[in-house]
Amino acid sequence: MIQRLKIIFIAVFLLLTAIQLKLFYSIYLFEQNKVYTQLDQLTIQLKKDVESYEINRHQPIFEAYKNAFLCGEDYANKPLTLSFVIQPTEPFANLKELTDIIDQKLHKQAVASTAYLLEQLPVDSMYFDSLLQARMHTFSPDLTWSVLPLHSDQQTTEAGVFRISLFDDYRLYQPRYLALKVNGIQRLLIGNILLILGGSLLSFLLLGIATRYAYLSMLKYKKISENKAEFINHLAHEIKTPLSSIFLSGQALTDKRINRSEEAVAMHSQIIYSEAERLNKQLENVLSVSAAEKNFLEMHPEPLDVHMQIQTIAALFQARMQDLNGTLSMHLNASRFTCKLDKIHFGNVLYNLFDNAIKYSGQDSLHIHVETLDRADELVIRITDQGKGISRSEQEKIFQLFYKKDKRLNGFGVGLHYAKTILDFHRGMITVDSQPGQGTTFSLSLPLNWNYT
Repeated sequence: MIQRLKIIFIAVFLLLTAIQLKLFYSIYLFEQNKVYTQLDQLTIQLKKDVESYEINRHQPIFEAYKNAFLCGEDYANKPLTLSFVIQPTEPFANLKELTDIIDQKLHKQAVASTAYLLEQLPVDSMYFDSLLQARMHTFSPDLTWSVLPLHSDQQTTEAGVFRISLFDDYRLYQPRYLALKVNGIQRLLIGNILLILGGSLLSFLLLGIATRYAYLSMLKYKKISENKAEFINHLAHEIKTPLSSIFLSGQALTDKRINRSEEAVAMHSQIIYSEAERLNKQLENVLSVSAAEKNFLEMHPEPLDVHMQIQTIAALFQARMQDLNGTLSMHLNASRFTCKLDKIHFGNVLYNLFDNAIKYSGQDSLHIHVETLDRADELVIRITDQGKGISRSEQEKIFQLFYKKDKRLNGFGVGLHYAKTILDFHRGMITVDSQPGQGTTFSLSLPLNWNYT
């Protein structure tokens, strides 16, 4: 089920990624076409303005010689013919005078001719440059450009290069073909779509976070569901076993053949007491964890002699240790051992750690060592066993609610989670140092100067 959900979430995320990339590309192309169209319109308007300016600038020349123009409507593709007539009023005495008259007439016709005007009417380059600079600055001050000449039949296919054809439809001007190369268009495009891309990326990021959160939430609820089912099974087992022992011992005490023996009564009474105490401790842990999860856990911190508390809890396990042929050693060397703690809950933490040390040590290596030491403004308690140890991967899980290292052993998997909850409340810390086969050490760090408010 989870594997299928994982595949679905990945597929949905990849699909959304593809859609988002397609959207980015479409926006980029749209902005690119928009910018290129605007630059094309800029060059067209530039052409019109320059041509209009040049015609107005050369208007006096046209007026002076308009009656002498030899070109007609269809002149563009025809050779130029110059003709003139020598009037009777223009006498000449010799060949030189005739030559002078001819030169004067040819010069007059040439001035009025298209061929001569093509050379005499150049484009004002300063006006062209200033106009181009003004138009480009208005369009975008971040762009740079350069103008290069083109041949009449040369085309511009390079990106960012725009063709400008001046006077290509005027007979009296020499056509001029220029290439306007614009630099920085890519930066302009990115700047134009940056806000759109930023919003899209933010929405995509939020969508990714939401998708991951939904997936992790499903995993979390699945884990909670599994832990709940496992907890119910453990709870049923943990309650059933002591209740069965209590029931059998109680039934035995009602038997007249047994209750007449003081030893038998004492034995069954001890069984009832031990099993009831065990059941009470387990239920107390469960209720405490439940209250802590809902922030209903009541704490009453007070100055507490930690050494005395350790000795009190250790005494509860002396008989059990002797029955298992185990040993318990203590080196309480801390010089400052009074902390502000809740006596009951801190006692439960120590009880759980001692109980775990016994359960996970096994029958052949049952030795528990407890020590205290000073560290800055903290009291450090170390409880060490010589049991099976805990792997690195398991060390990250043992403080999770309902986690059990060995599901065959008694317990609900709440003890270490409960211990961490209590230490967190008291601004303390619990850590573990262990390697498989080399035992385990739990370290409790308690602040000496913590004031509960």
